[in-house]
Amino acid sequence: MLNLNFLLPLLGSLLLTSSIPCKGVWKPSETSIVQLDGLIEGLRQSGVVDTDQTLYVVGGSANSLLMHVITNTPIKMRDFDVSFIDSEISEHRARALSQRLEALRLSDEKLVEPKTWAAGWGIFHNVKNNPLILDLIIYREPEGLFDAGGILDIEKVKIEIPPGKRLADVVDELRAEWVRALDLKSLVQLPLITEGQGFLSWINKEPHIVRIEEVRRTPLVATMRIVRNFSKLGVSLSASESRLLTDSLSAAKVQPASQKIVRQFSYLFADPTFAEQLMLLTSLGFFRHLFPSLENFFHEKDRAQLTAFFEIKSPFTDSSPEDIITQRLRKLLPFLDSADRLLYETKMAEFYGMQFSQDGSIRCAKVFVR
Repeated sequence: MLNLNFLLPLLGSLLLTSSIPCKGVWKPSETSIVQLDGLIEGLRQSGVVDTDQTLYVVGGSANSLLMHVITNTPIKMRDFDVSFIDSEISEHRARALSQRLEALRLSDEKLVEPKTWAAGWGIFHNVKNNPLILDLIIYREPEGLFDAGGILDIEKVKIEIPPGKRLADVVDELRAEWVRALDLKSLVQLPLITEGQGFLSWINKEPHIVRIEEVRRTPLVATMRIVRNFSKLGVSLSASESRLLTDSLSAAKVQPASQKIVRQFSYLFADPTFAEQLMLLTSLGFFRHLFPSLENFFHEKDRAQLTAFFEIKSPFTDSSPEDIITQRLRKLLPFLDSADRLLYETKMAEFYGMQFSQDGSIRCAKVFVR
């Protein structure tokens, strides 16, 4: 991901952005155990990860690996989520590790700046000759890794890679247990797997909200993540889940749109179920907190009307998710009041490099759909 330093727009002026052209969007792709082991070996040899540290493949990457174990089908990942525990992690140390990672020359693109949050730091980097993003999450203490790491149980799955072992060794052990027992419950109870119930929920399309306190603490971000994850699995919210989100949003203080919220909102426009997601978010009261002038617009439209409104009329039959996002975001501009439009334009410039001209056209530097 690029760290683009865009100038914030002044009221009444056009947005300014870098002249970097749009590239193809980064999409889920096939990878292999050999390629992933190569990344892990690079992390250890470079000193980004000490040779005596345990690594964890987490979240969606863990689910993808376990699916590979039981089906022997190609591994498909959008990013490679890897975590470890470092009690001494700090901004200075995170930047030093970032420099070591950049020295590996995984990509010709500059490494994005490390990101911090309460539990630790994150380092993200593109991978050359492999359309992956290495998503390295460093936790200060075990509680950060094992107690956090996901609002839904499907996000909390972890596969341990002990010191001295390759990912291939771990996959072989997991596959041997699967071949022996042919039982998913037996597989996910192995010591190498933590929070394995989340994989069963993922397989059965039965996600569960397991961190209710986090939903109440960050209701906008949590609502977006829950709605998108449920939608991707083709699952509806239960009455109690809807009530939790509605009540949490109602109790939330109105705050300026954050990076996470705007990013997640943008991503949904590349999803096949974007119309259903927009309707559900509207019914939950989400848009009272994010671009309030859009609330009535979405409230007045059903699924068919939203689908028709956001239809992409392009001479190209293979429009990328990047193209779809930018074209659909453009269609919302006339329905934003002046204050919302300024915020909308500013956020899109900050995070995606989109420049909205007077006629509503968009240029972009890069968009990552995750």
